[in-house]
Amino acid sequence: MDSSDTEDVKDIIPLPAVTDYEAIANKIMPDLGQEVEDFKYNTWHVTNWRHLEKRITGPEFEVGNWKWRILLFPLGNNNQDTVSIYLDFVNPMGAPTGWHSCVQFALVLWNPEDATQYIFHHAHHRFTAEESDWGFMRFHDLRKLLTPLLKDLTGVLWHNFINYDSRKETQYVGLKNQGTTSYMNSLLQSLYFTTYFRKAVYQIPTEDDEPISSIPLMLQRAFYQMQISNTPVGTTELAKSFGSDSIDTFMQHDLRGFKRVLQDFLEGKMKGTKADGAITKPFVGKIKSYIKCINVDCESSRVEDFFDIQLNVKGCKTLRDSFKNYIQEKTLEGDNKYLAEGYGLQDAKKGVIFESFPPVLHLQLKRFEYDIQSDKMVKINDRLEFPIEIDLEEFLSEDADRSNPNKYLLYGVLVHSGDLYGGHYFILLKPENNGKWFKFDDERVTPVIDREVLEDNYGSEYPNVNTITIRTAGRNYKQFTNAYRLVYIRESDVDEMLSPVVPEDIPGHLLRRVEQERAIEKLMRNEMGERHLYLIVKIVTAERFKVHQGFDLANFDDRHYPLSEVYSYKILKTETYGAFKDNISRTFNILPQQVRFWVFVYRQNKTVRPDAPIPETYTNTSMEEIHKKMTSRQKEMKLYMETWFPTAPEANHIMVFLKYFDPNKQALEGLGHLYIQKFGKVGDITRVLCEKKEFPPGTPLKIYEEIEPNIIEEMKFKSTFQQSEIQDGDIICFQKALTDKEIQEHTSAGRYCDIPHFYESLTLRIVVSFKQKFVCSSYTVDTVETVETVEVVTAENFKEHQGFDLVDFGDYRDSLPKVYLCEILKKETYGVFKENISRKFNVPPEQVQFWVLKSRQNDTIRPYIPIPEFFFKTSMEEICANLNSKQNELKLFMEIADKPINGNMWFPITGGSNSILIFLKYFNPNTQTLKGLCHLYVQKSGKIKDYINLFCEKENLPPNTPLKIYEEIGPNLIKEMKLDSTFQLRNGDIICFQKDLTEKDKQKYIKFGYIYSIPQFYESLTLNVVRPKVKPEFDLVLNKKWTYDQVAGAVAAHLNTDPLKLRFTTAHSTSGTPKNVIKRTTTQTLSEMLQTTYLSPPAYVLFYEMLDISIVELETKKFIKVYWLGNTVKDEEAIDLRLSKNAVVSDVIEEILKKVTLPSPNLRIRLFEVHHNKIQKEYTGTEPIERISEYVSLYAEEMPQDEIHADQNDRTIQVYHFTKDPIRVHGIPFKFAIKKGETLADTKVRLRHRLDMDGKDFSKVKIAIVPGTSYAKPEYLEDDGIILSEKKLSNEECLGLDHVDKTGRVGGVGGEERVIFIRG
Repeated sequence: MDSSDTEDVKDIIPLPAVTDYEAIANKIMPDLGQEVEDFKYNTWHVTNWRHLEKRITGPEFEVGNWKWRILLFPLGNNNQDTVSIYLDFVNPMGAPTGWHSCVQFALVLWNPEDATQYIFHHAHHRFTAEESDWGFMRFHDLRKLLTPLLKDLTGVLWHNFINYDSRKETQYVGLKNQGTTSYMNSLLQSLYFTTYFRKAVYQIPTEDDEPISSIPLMLQRAFYQMQISNTPVGTTELAKSFGSDSIDTFMQHDLRGFKRVLQDFLEGKMKGTKADGAITKPFVGKIKSYIKCINVDCESSRVEDFFDIQLNVKGCKTLRDSFKNYIQEKTLEGDNKYLAEGYGLQDAKKGVIFESFPPVLHLQLKRFEYDIQSDKMVKINDRLEFPIEIDLEEFLSEDADRSNPNKYLLYGVLVHSGDLYGGHYFILLKPENNGKWFKFDDERVTPVIDREVLEDNYGSEYPNVNTITIRTAGRNYKQFTNAYRLVYIRESDVDEMLSPVVPEDIPGHLLRRVEQERAIEKLMRNEMGERHLYLIVKIVTAERFKVHQGFDLANFDDRHYPLSEVYSYKILKTETYGAFKDNISRTFNILPQQVRFWVFVYRQNKTVRPDAPIPETYTNTSMEEIHKKMTSRQKEMKLYMETWFPTAPEANHIMVFLKYFDPNKQALEGLGHLYIQKFGKVGDITRVLCEKKEFPPGTPLKIYEEIEPNIIEEMKFKSTFQQSEIQDGDIICFQKALTDKEIQEHTSAGRYCDIPHFYESLTLRIVVSFKQKFVCSSYTVDTVETVETVEVVTAENFKEHQGFDLVDFGDYRDSLPKVYLCEILKKETYGVFKENISRKFNVPPEQVQFWVLKSRQNDTIRPYIPIPEFFFKTSMEEICANLNSKQNELKLFMEIADKPINGNMWFPITGGSNSILIFLKYFNPNTQTLKGLCHLYVQKSGKIKDYINLFCEKENLPPNTPLKIYEEIGPNLIKEMKLDSTFQLRNGDIICFQKDLTEKDKQKYIKFGYIYSIPQFYESLTLNVVRPKVKPEFDLVLNKKWTYDQVAGAVAAHLNTDPLKLRFTTAHSTSGTPKNVIKRTTTQTLSEMLQTTYLSPPAYVLFYEMLDISIVELETKKFIKVYWLGNTVKDEEAIDLRLSKNAVVSDVIEEILKKVTLPSPNLRIRLFEVHHNKIQKEYTGTEPIERISEYVSLYAEEMPQDEIHADQNDRTIQVYHFTKDPIRVHGIPFKFAIKKGETLADTKVRLRHRLDMDGKDFSKVKIAIVPGTSYAKPEYLEDDGIILSEKKLSNEECLGLDHVDKTGRVGGVGGEERVIFIRG
């Protein structure tokens, strides 16, 4: 029945009483402009609405000489949510031929107790015998009409899920969706709640496994976190262990395939352990395939294991129907007869029957099938009913063991919502026997009722939601949310499969690992959470201004120019200005009343200048308030610290800053600030300027104003400062007025002789970061791997150090203890790094823990966080990025444990616990030395006095020796600690102590000129001067217009090397990896090398190489990398060659022969080119090496004897490796001789020898002939009696070896198939 709610629809509104029929008709029925033949009304009183039949009709009434009635669907017409009402012509079958009646009508529903409350709809329609009823399928919402009070059986009915807590509401947590991993999340929840499986996973030995790459360990970790976490658990590490990359994460994998490879992998890992067989027992059943002849006594059968069963949906109404369909026999007859051994072609029955079902039965419903009509895969949304309980006894074979009942209970329903091209998975589970059902939808877990488990997921057809429709012509749409996989558990096995997990089931090392991980996460989370409480304050002093070479007083944040080394402090926003001022004054050893701070502001012309001093009336004002009032829209607070100022500043005073330009040094010098009179003349300050530089009075000067970087204007001596528009914070630059002779001398020497030209040169400055491209000789100059410098501090370094922090990481050498410096590939894993360092120091790796040292806001560098053991497989580059932000080098403290604690646990857990790592220093006034004693763990809440005897013990002092204890907060801040206070420190803090001296002792030290206290000794350290050291990564300030040779000269001077033995490579703007080698020319500028016109990266980077030959000679050479295979195709050795560009391939072979040893001088070498794991070209020896592309892989091998001695009937063919599909190639291809008359069995022997594979591995290799055409199907060779030489192979055909690539790097072309694989 058609219907349309496009007509006017009104809800319950106050109109005239409905019993005033004519008035209400005029009100709700529009005038259609047609003549009215008849007007009638009819009332039908309906009672006991809830118990009415699905379809009823009202009393008949007559209008226009025809009989009509009301047709009512009290609970909806194919829709249970709305009431449906129609006007129905009584006798369409008896109507005259061609009968019709044009009717305008209104249907009104009202409360008989209140005629002013009603609902109406109106329409008009041409009634005919064919369309005899018309009305409204969705007349009114049934819930609004009956207003029932519904019982919320789950507690989440119509919940908005704002602030919903799954753990609190259900005792369970969900899993985060890492892209489109709802398929994996659903399966993991199913396996997790199968507690027998969870316990088995916990039993797999993983203590020595490498995190990230170990699937069992990451699965154990995920399961344990699901047990203890209060928030959804992430599965990123688990997905990585499967081998998933970022692309795989965003793809919908096949659920059945994913489960299968996971089970296969775990089953292999469990072999030989106490968990052996744990996969087979719960999930594996047995099925028999058979073919039985009808007319003769002959049967062929095979029994196999199955992990799940694929059941048809199409054509089946119930799950039992699907099982019957699955075991239904097929008759082999006619052209399809069975060839029975000894009986010839026979009619036969073919089928399968179950021998046994597993305790946990997984049923895969075939919702996705190939549709032959549309020639594509489609989703089957047909209804398939499945029960809560099912007995599978009838599907067992006659010989099956029936001692165990085969009654199964529904445990899980995995649901797919969507279509073939995308969708979402969730799972409904009953985690406990006789418990409730829950819906696990990624992060959210909610209770559900049986209807949501069963009826909602059968799959079905619903009528279209069109509003007014002819009932007999309704169209249906399919429901796209339905069961995709069912999990049943045998009733007799439920208690075992779902038995509770107890603490003893969880491995101890897993508990420790997760506890450490959570502690580190808490530490980092707390640090992130406290950031909003702090304010960064940067301070410029006169000393910092003095050495600044650039615009303004300092360069705070423009990284394309050298950043100024200003003082930076992290303070609480609530700290008052008075407290801040006192602290800074104490740091700089100045009286607070002698200090005043000016606030920097950004001016409209993009300069940063001091604008106004912080008033002394703000003493009790918080720094946050001052920041908001005086430095709007700045994240940081920038201040200039003034230590000299007028006691009573006048209104006409202006504070300006002075810079002096020295053309001989080609440098600026900041000379501090000066107060001038607003109405004073510019020429009046020449005397002061000469005094500042100790020039003779009357020395001619030229004075300029630094307005902005591109505007440097000379000032007129006779103008006043007001006329010159000078204001607070402006910068005045001056120099000596040069004679013509002096100008000529500077110009001839290439020096800038005046301030405007020097400032113009400053705009051409650029900061370039130089990084080593490699650490080996020039033989590997073409490598694209970059290195990272790691500085390792040991306890010995700390003991020898005489200074701040653990060691001094500044640019110093010789006079300071050396840390262990190593350069590693950034891709090197933490596990490899730890193993190498441990071997270097002769310490077992398990006794070593590395702490990342981090720069604090107060200019100290301290241990911050230990590198977690689960980072074993993480690259050092990732660790540097994640744990070591804003630092180019990785600095580590190597902690060595001498004995385990708590069994086999070597290190305490920090971060989340009360335990913190501190370092001890002892000051000896007799030797005037400060030595690092050790590091130790203390309780954060412990009192300092409780540790005095431990401190004494570390320095071999008698117990209870009186001590003075200090905290080394920063180089200029050494604070005495109160013995009754608790530590309240953080990881990496340093405590210094000394004996508490008597006044007599102090006087004795003073008499001999000795320092007697820790604060004095630290102050003396600031006077030490030492020489700079060169680091492999460094920054240089260069000129954009410099040529290659000028850049090389500057870098060579820094590295103290020959500029002609340097070669530079550009960096990728996105990845930062080496890109293109820069050729030495006389015309190319640095700007062109870096492409500064087009690119503006965070930093400009060039890679440098220190060669063993000059680049002049290098330009005549070509570098070639050849992989040497020898006489097998198993191992390869990289050989780097450097030859003249005029050389030919035979010269390459000659060089290879110098580097390898052949078993016989008569053997020959073959050189061939490989691209996409196939041989593209074999070289003859005459080809010029200049034509060899740098992007191809070159292989050299020893030619086998069977090729050298081949006769004219033998031929050579290419052999390559693939997995399942010839386009999914891998491995090293090779040439192979096909011997005339040789059987495949003998060919296999030679192939196995060539591959150097053992018999077990080679038995898994399938051999095929692969046509040369793309995507052609291979011809597999299964008969060992085949003679390959008789196959008449074409030149394009190859021999293919189909086997698994154990490296996990299967290649492909075009739209390659994404497969699920598991590494390891």
